[in-house]
Amino acid sequence: MMADLSGQPGTRELVLRDATGAAAGVALVSPTSHQVALFTDALPRLSQGGYGCYFERAGQRTWIGPMQSAEGVQFWAGDMADSIEMTAGDKLVVAEDASAPSMLSASF
Repeated sequence: MMADLSGQPGTRELVLRDATGAAAGVALVSPTSHQVALFTDALPRLSQGGYGCYFERAGQRTWIGPMQSAEGVQFWAGDMADSIEMTAGDKLVVAEDASAPSMLSASF
């Protein structure tokens, strides 16, 4: 999906950053197809549960999808709700749940 998204007009590449501001992954967001793909190898393994991907505007989070994990990398790719229109100041956030501190984030 990342290859497909990178070829779509208007797709934005965002850098996922950890709490210290260090680059920790990449996200591709297509405003025309309302699809997003995230990839990182910087999330610690959780003993229970997993991470989720969220859209955040003005501190309010909207669920996008669950992060998957395989061989030390975490990723998610799929559709965002059509109602999500990312504008300047909005973020993609990876966290344990909607109210947990963000583990990774990228500003649009």
